Amino acid sequence: MVRSFLPALLLVANVCSFALVEWQLVSRTNNRPTKVPSLFQQSDYTRNRHKSRPDFRGTGSQSRKERKKENATTRGSIAKEEAMRAVEELRAPNKIYQWMKQVESDSNLLSTRSPFYEWNTRDQISFVKFLGAMQAFDSILLFLDLGQPDVKVFTTATFAIALSRGHHRKMALDIQKKMDHCGVKPTALTIIALLGALDGPSSVSQLMNKMESRGIEMNTEVFNSAIYAIRRVPQGGKPDDMDWQVALNLFHKMRSKRIKPSSKTYHALFQVLSRTGKATLTMSLLHQWKSSNTSTAKDDYVWSAAINVCAQAADYRKATQLVIEMQDAGCTPTLRHCSALLNAFSRAGRDDLALGTLQMMLGDNHFGDLNKPMFSLPPTAPDLVALNTVMKSCSKANNFDGAMSVFERMQAGEFKDPESSRTISPDIISYHIMLQTCRDPTTAREIVKEMRLSRRNRYGAVPPTNVTYAHAINVCQKAKSLDLDLVECFLRWAYDDAIQPSVFMYASAIWAAQRAGNCAKAVAYFDEMESFGCQPNSVAFDGTISALCDDGDIERAMAMYERTTAAGYEVSASTLKRMVNSIQLLDAVDMKEKCLKAIVNKLDPSYRTGSSNGPVFEALISLYASQGRFDDALLAFDSISGQIDGPCLRSILLACSMANPPRWMEAITILHTSDVVETSIGPGRVDQVALGNAIMACSRADEFEEGLNLLQLYGVPADQRHKSSSPLPIVSINSLIAACGRGNRPDLALALLNEMRARFGIEPDERSYRSAVIACNRASHLARKNVSANMNVDEGGTNIVNSPVEWWECGLSLLRRMTEENLRPDAETYSSVISACEAAGEWQRALGVLETMIETTYQDDDFSSLNLYCFNSAISACEKGGAWVEALEIYERMMDRGGSVRPNFVSLSSLVLALDRAGQKELAQSKFEEGVKERIVKPWRWTRSRSGERIYAIDLHNFSSAMAKAAIRSCMDSYLFQANKNVRDVGQKDLVIITGKGLHSVLNSNNAPILQKSTLKLLAREYGLDGTVDDDNDGRIVLEGRKLKEFVEALTCKAACVCMRVKRDYVGGNGGRVLWKWIRMSSWKRWPSLVASLPLVPL
Repeated sequence: MVRSFLPALLLVANVCSFALVEWQLVSRTNNRPTKVPSLFQQSDYTRNRHKSRPDFRGTGSQSRKERKKENATTRGSIAKEEAMRAVEELRAPNKIYQWMKQVESDSNLLSTRSPFYEWNTRDQISFVKFLGAMQAFDSILLFLDLGQPDVKVFTTATFAIALSRGHHRKMALDIQKKMDHCGVKPTALTIIALLGALDGPSSVSQLMNKMESRGIEMNTEVFNSAIYAIRRVPQGGKPDDMDWQVALNLFHKMRSKRIKPSSKTYHALFQVLSRTGKATLTMSLLHQWKSSNTSTAKDDYVWSAAINVCAQAADYRKATQLVIEMQDAGCTPTLRHCSALLNAFSRAGRDDLALGTLQMMLGDNHFGDLNKPMFSLPPTAPDLVALNTVMKSCSKANNFDGAMSVFERMQAGEFKDPESSRTISPDIISYHIMLQTCRDPTTAREIVKEMRLSRRNRYGAVPPTNVTYAHAINVCQKAKSLDLDLVECFLRWAYDDAIQPSVFMYASAIWAAQRAGNCAKAVAYFDEMESFGCQPNSVAFDGTISALCDDGDIERAMAMYERTTAAGYEVSASTLKRMVNSIQLLDAVDMKEKCLKAIVNKLDPSYRTGSSNGPVFEALISLYASQGRFDDALLAFDSISGQIDGPCLRSILLACSMANPPRWMEAITILHTSDVVETSIGPGRVDQVALGNAIMACSRADEFEEGLNLLQLYGVPADQRHKSSSPLPIVSINSLIAACGRGNRPDLALALLNEMRARFGIEPDERSYRSAVIACNRASHLARKNVSANMNVDEGGTNIVNSPVEWWECGLSLLRRMTEENLRPDAETYSSVISACEAAGEWQRALGVLETMIETTYQDDDFSSLNLYCFNSAISACEKGGAWVEALEIYERMMDRGGSVRPNFVSLSSLVLALDRAGQKELAQSKFEEGVKERIVKPWRWTRSRSGERIYAIDLHNFSSAMAKAAIRSCMDSYLFQANKNVRDVGQKDLVIITGKGLHSVLNSNNAPILQKSTLKLLAREYGLDGTVDDDNDGRIVLEGRKLKEFVEALTCKAACVCMRVKRDYVGGNGGRVLWKWIRMSSWKRWPSLVASLPLVPL
């Protein structure tokens, strides 16, 4: 062990002895002539150049005699001293390098070795150190090429370069390459020197792996140096947040090699961990250090480093715990520990603990209104940094009074510096902290005014700077009552103080004008900033764009946005959101699209992420979705790089649901392959609003099974949902309930309605119940249809007929639940319940629901729920139940009410059918003719005959059998009235009755349309007329005009003979019509006997 460390000890002794010699040489260089002497006298060098020096590489294995001979003074050392004098007189590093090159070229001309070649190790080390002191680092590399260095010389050269500043430190790697080229094996001290020239975890890991592969023995100091090097940030680079993992790996590797860590090892680890604030890991390592034999009471720097880690993590509790454990371990806290503890309180915003700690440091145990800390500290005089840290903690907690109290005590000279014993006065940082804490612009003006007046003092003057005015203007920007005049005052003071304006001053002024709503002033500040030669930064651009957007000047805002991107800046997310909101206020859709696409095209490809530019992509995708342009929306979505945020995912899935037809497959694919949304929890951590949009896409495509699967996979139950996370949208559940109803699965619709509250904690609304009631109504009608068709299974495969569930009862139950939950059913809900009862033949229940609806309407004085479909369903229910009186009453009520519930064709058709089935043919005919008069039904329409001639025909499309009979009877009445006026006008044209081909009606056993058959039967039975089916159109019945005329003439003649027996007052007026109606009500073949009995008919 002693033998292995002997070379290192000798090197340290040489370094100390040579340092004294160098100091003596440098002290004798005053007033030396500038003439450059020759490097060697010719006699000295030429007499000794033929003597060869032994190879000093590998001196660690030499004997004591050889090492003594190596370090002895030779004639070569005299040349070294003259070389040092020459270098000292040249001074400039570039001149030294040129001089050494000249010496080398001279030796080459003389065909001799380099004059540096025969120097011994001691001379080479001394000369390398001297070159390092002269900052001649290029000359060091040249010297290594000209001489015959060994590992000690290489190590000394590496140390000399590693301890330099700037880009010269990279030359240490060139030395390593020279060592590899010369076959010189580095030692542990060489690795330490190389590590001193490296920064960052990447380069350190490469070097350590390389040295380990070469089998170089490492010790504790090597690992300590490596961990310290990881903590350093490369020049021009950024800190690596994962550097602590590399440092921890080196620590574990060190222990695996049975190398015992020292206190410096733990200190280096804590230095690395302080950047990322790994407080928990620090506590674990600290306990390891305490349990080892390396911890002593003198290692207070380890405790301070550990407290700094907790301070960086803003974990003041762990920092306080470390202070207590430190004192228990026998280590007295110093100012360094107290400052680290105050920093922890400052980052955590605990101004009360910071002020209490300051009182303890001053030895004052009277805390007043402050909370007494749970620890104790010995009296320790605070310095200016500690006092500023206390003020900063008050600033973080918005405690202006606490910061002002410390500030005033500093002004009063209450504190003394612990090192110089001078009175501590506020510095520029103290004033800036006060401005950061201040919220009153007037107070900020007084602080700046005090700083301006301090220039009159001979000592302790703290004049304001451009940073001071930037803070002061920022106070005006954040004030509740914004005063732009004060902003102008600060800018004028800065100009009077001959302070060069900064971009931060004007950026704060621009934001102040934006907050005041003064767009013109914000633009003026921007122009004034450029006139002073200040290059705008991203904050200034953002403020100007925001002001223009608030003013509605989107055109100038877009121009400023282009300037921002041209200058190499990216607009902040808040400003982009403000631009998007202004663009969405535009009326022209094409202008919206143009502006949004211009913003997206200007974005850097690496910056097109959802987290930074999400509002732009969300607005563009939503715009395409509203226009049904799904392909364009998908293209905009695919242009997003990196992780997708929640709003963008919601918008593209909404586009899937709004497409025509809905893109439910794309919605499922996007949802399954989407990125994890950080704010979401639950299975897959899928955003619940996005899940709702995907469910809506499936529901609108009637793929309710896929929607249920998505809900089962990604739906977050109410007990697992975080309070800050968005719940599942109720509109998506309602859409899924409606899809289940359309898919003939009312059971799933009702189950989902019950799960809304029980599983997802979502209260059903009117739409939820309406969709469920519609599903029950559909199931009720389908069950009746299947029963009538003698079927047991519906289209979806669900056995509705054999199910024990009565769907009309479910509808009534849902309606009752709505009223119990204080939900107001709308017209569609009422009509669906009534229709369900109608389908089941429960006409009494249908009337009851209708009466409830009418009573509720009049009680609330809100007639919006009065719906024509409700009345029609009630009349249809009465028709099916044979309650023609109730149907007639509802119809009359509709006629009296009018407006939105005025009867339509369906109302009249149901009533006529009810009356016809009840045998009330005269009343049915009366209501039909009333409907014709009120233009509720229009049986006549223009059409074309066989020859293409326009004719007026009876159109019985969509007519029931009862309605068709009433229409034909009404037509025959019209012929009789026409005959009373002029019988010659009757029968000039054929009567065309359009019955249709019966494609949408139920066919009988002969596959003949029912309406056509009933019409022919009616004409034959009641009128004795034989209609014929049109040969060219089998949906028409033609009654020839000749037959019709003969029929009317015969009927009119016979009726006249009978009427002559009746008194003239009876026959006059409407006598003919009364007679015709009497004949019409019976069979045509019995009309002579009816005519004979006519006088017995009461009028």
